[in-house]
Amino acid sequence: MEYLVDFNGQAAAIRSGYSPASADNAACRLLDDARVKALIAKGQAARAARTDVKETEIVQQLRRIAFANLDDFTRKDGEKYVLDMSNCNRDHMAAVQELTEDTTGGTGDGERKQVLRTKIKLSDRVKALELLSRHLGMLHDKTEHSGTISLASESDEALKERLAKLRGE
Repeated sequence: MEYLVDFNGQAAAIRSGYSPASADNAACRLLDDARVKALIAKGQAARAARTDVKETEIVQQLRRIAFANLDDFTRKDGEKYVLDMSNCNRDHMAAVQELTEDTTGGTGDGERKQVLRTKIKLSDRVKALELLSRHLGMLHDKTEHSGTISLASESDEALKERLAKLRGE
């Protein structure tokens, strides 16, 4: 199913043979069809089974990233914080995107002090929180409208006036 390639309805319609001019409308109509929705769900389930990744595992990983805190990787030494990863476990390390060490300065011979600098970079917590929020239904990309508008009883002139008013004309 072409839609599962990139989850882009218009592109999937074009790859399926619809003309580029009508692909957007065709995609909208097809993606609203109950049979197509069922086929997409079936394809996604098959993909999930092949990858052997469970939804809960993804959510747990996002949670680790979203709620990671530098306090998990440091300890207070007097007035400053120092890197201390001795208490870190696999869950803590899941949030680490980069860990680098470099040495600058002299050779430690007393003339110039050698400095070991360690840098820790955590994964993007805002993105993880966004994805978790979407998973929980807290964020919506679309606004759904419901209700009916009866236009059959109005004349063409009345409809044109109504449209002009809606456009702010």
